[in-house]
Amino acid sequence: MANMFSYYHVILVATISLVNGLYNGTPTGITTAFDCKAREFAWNYGKHLLPARGAQGFKTLYDALQLQGCPVLGPRPEYEDSWAPPPKEHVPAEPWIQDFFRITEENSQTHCHMFVDADKGVDSEFRGSSRTAPLRTIQEALRQCRNQRATIPLNKATTLIEIRGRHVLQSPVTMMHEDSNTVIRNMDGNKAELSGAVPLTNLQWMEFTIPHKNTSNETLVANANNVYGEAHAGVNYSDIDFLGIMDSPQDCEHSCDAFSSCKSWTWHPDLPSMGAFRKQCFARTSDYWSPKTQQGIFSGRKPAPPPPPAYKADLSHVLPRNLTVYGLRVAGMRGIRARFPNADPETASSSPPWVDNGYGGFRADNGWIVKGATWKAPAPRPPGKDILSSAEDWPGVEWPMQEDGGAPDQGSGDWGVFTMGTGGNCDGGPASYTPPYGYWCSSKPPRGGQYVHNAPVGVSPAGTLPNMPYKNSTGAIIHSWHPAHWYTNAYLIGSEENETFTFSKGGFGGGEGTPEGGEFYIENVLEELDSENEWYFDEETRMLYFVYNGTGKPPADLELEAVVTKVLLNYTGTQSNPVNNVALIGTTIRDAAYSFLDPHGSPTGGDWSLQRSGAVILQGTANAIIDSSLFTRVDGLGVFIGGYNRNVTISNSTFEWIGGSAMAAWGDTSYNLNANGTRSIPWPRGPDARDGNQPIGCKIQGNLVREIGIWQKQSSFWFQAASAQNIITGNVHFNGPRAGINLNDGLGGGDEIANNLLVNCVRESGDHGPINTWDRAPYITTIGLNAPKPSIIPAFREIHHNLLFGNYNSQEGVDNDDGSSYYHTHHNFMVYADNGLKSDFGGQHNYHFGNIYAYVDNCYGNGNNLIFANNTCVLKSYNHGYTSDCHLAYAQQVYNNSVYAQNATMNVCGTTLQQWVAEGHDRGTTVHELPKDEDLLAMAHSLLY
Repeated sequence: MANMFSYYHVILVATISLVNGLYNGTPTGITTAFDCKAREFAWNYGKHLLPARGAQGFKTLYDALQLQGCPVLGPRPEYEDSWAPPPKEHVPAEPWIQDFFRITEENSQTHCHMFVDADKGVDSEFRGSSRTAPLRTIQEALRQCRNQRATIPLNKATTLIEIRGRHVLQSPVTMMHEDSNTVIRNMDGNKAELSGAVPLTNLQWMEFTIPHKNTSNETLVANANNVYGEAHAGVNYSDIDFLGIMDSPQDCEHSCDAFSSCKSWTWHPDLPSMGAFRKQCFARTSDYWSPKTQQGIFSGRKPAPPPPPAYKADLSHVLPRNLTVYGLRVAGMRGIRARFPNADPETASSSPPWVDNGYGGFRADNGWIVKGATWKAPAPRPPGKDILSSAEDWPGVEWPMQEDGGAPDQGSGDWGVFTMGTGGNCDGGPASYTPPYGYWCSSKPPRGGQYVHNAPVGVSPAGTLPNMPYKNSTGAIIHSWHPAHWYTNAYLIGSEENETFTFSKGGFGGGEGTPEGGEFYIENVLEELDSENEWYFDEETRMLYFVYNGTGKPPADLELEAVVTKVLLNYTGTQSNPVNNVALIGTTIRDAAYSFLDPHGSPTGGDWSLQRSGAVILQGTANAIIDSSLFTRVDGLGVFIGGYNRNVTISNSTFEWIGGSAMAAWGDTSYNLNANGTRSIPWPRGPDARDGNQPIGCKIQGNLVREIGIWQKQSSFWFQAASAQNIITGNVHFNGPRAGINLNDGLGGGDEIANNLLVNCVRESGDHGPINTWDRAPYITTIGLNAPKPSIIPAFREIHHNLLFGNYNSQEGVDNDDGSSYYHTHHNFMVYADNGLKSDFGGQHNYHFGNIYAYVDNCYGNGNNLIFANNTCVLKSYNHGYTSDCHLAYAQQVYNNSVYAQNATMNVCGTTLQQWVAEGHDRGTTVHELPKDEDLLAMAHSLLY
């Protein structure tokens, strides 16, 4: 049997690092000894940042780093580390809540204290004030406290609601301005949960025959080539494995039968016309089946296995018709909505087969159809209407119209024209934005007119879905990658005709558009119900179809829950009447429904699209706290922070198995396009942010964020747009499809990203790094570099003392992309990735100093007003990767760096680096032999601890 984990690239043979069949993302050319020591260093740093996890051994991080493949280490931690609710004595460190608990003990007359127990409570006017007579619902506790506080001045009234048990919510718990000074926390250290999943009890199961298409007559087909144009003679490539030289198609078929991953086979005859393919046998490990006619070649696919026993149950008695089933939980875990190809979406991104992603790395293709579809482009629409604003529209505002030292251009974050658009593909059609406005809605966005917002409106799967045509595909969903793997789109199927799906909604999962799709899968189709834990719900008949475990009827005590609620907790105020001083402590937020088909908008000038929703919504708050809580199996965003917010703190919490981003902040700006208001737009998306309707001063501290982007691959542990002066510190993040931290613009600046561990980012995509930034549109604030002067120039952002582990497909540790400006990136330990400093497309004033770059291809790139100084750069490549200062851009400075290269050799500027420095250039820079692993990690330890 061929080795299914090695893949041939057209230009070179790439060897990928595998531990127990999993790709660990280590770049080529790195020694196993250093890789293991660096991964152990990252594990220890994670334990240092989150000591509670460290005390448990931090097995989840150990496994994410695949340290079990490093035999020099000690034994793997025995027990899984996990979140636990905090004890009764725990109080967050923020001053207002410390005062809250002191004041409530001293002022019982102005304090409402309620106890709520989901299992033992009863909602009654005469209950709630004691642990022995609790209420049942949080809503009733809030109602009673509102009544009790009605005659008390708001700034003196306080509410503490202690909860325990699982609270199933069919609608959000909502708190407004009058609920200020309210704390919800777990009671006496007990577990307290808010869940959007309704228990399904007393189900009567009936056996059901799955309507599968029979493919047994395709086990051997003459004159058919199922690897046409894709196979490479004698080697494995992509989802095609070379099985060897065979004398007959029957021999090839038998080899496929013996290879468990083989889905179909192709045999080439012993004819001169076959050239290098003569007598060669290939297996496809994907479900692709669309053979091309070719004389003499045989192909076949394994017959479909007999369908497993499936069962159906009527939910009419337990689930009102007004509730939609968005997901199913099976014993607390995600059920899998009937789909093709089969895969568990939680684990697919960690499972083989591994394929070249085109960015120099590999990604998992498990559960995706990799080829064969024809995507239907939308009908031509009139181009979007350009919405422009510039310095002449805003007298008295510091607004440079060209880059310092550069030519005029159409705009970046700190200079040039503010460019947006409306209409076009953003308004009308399945992929419309809400509102129909954004950078990529312009007729000619400065970054490139070829990237205007666009998405296919249908697809012809062309033989890739073996059970087509479906009896009823309306309501099915196609998930598809952008062809460049920048984001995924979801499409709701509206109709099916002639084996072509037409979409009724979807295609707004990212900013930069394309009429094409990439790899895809389909879900929510009854005919694809054929694997353990798969389910399908018929909205009309209210019938649930389910495959239990392939052996029999679901047992009566099986815990099943239908996910029905998207938002569980909603704090909504305004800038003039905010929700002040509210906290959620020690609470599990779980099983909120997905929102990837909800209305999306285009925030500021970055690449993202986003829904303004989350399991918890903070809109119009001041001093809100989420502390020591657990967000688990939330199918949309975890926390959404929208519009006006001040000093939100999310601390000491765990986010795991999240469908989209863990936390996202998106502010509002002006309606006006000029100072006197004679030009305006109907949405708060203009260039003036001085009204302050943005999240400012968020603190994201001490959190563990893992396994995110289950559905939406354009996801991060922290995302911000039109938000400033935030502090992201002391967090550990691993296992995400894109950047761990993403900053969509430069509005205001002043953020600090410090003392974080980011590892296993960019696992499924490319053209990114653990931290990614954009800055294509200027915004006016009074908190920028020259505050309080009105200016579009942001204050410097500080990125320091982070461990950025750039394995998988990281381009840079910090990818300052497209206009990103005013960054101090210093004293970080950046392991791997392609490059060090990056600044492009109008970016400037990006300064890297005091960093350690461990095994990169290039230390820095050129650009205006950049500084690369006092850094330690260890290069993978021999004799190049550090270009010194002979070809610098305007006001760029390079000096006093320690360069490590093979044989201490580096040629620059037509001579050796040593000679160049001796002649008076690149002052203070030295070149050294590659460091010993222990010495390099000792330097990193001194840097970070």
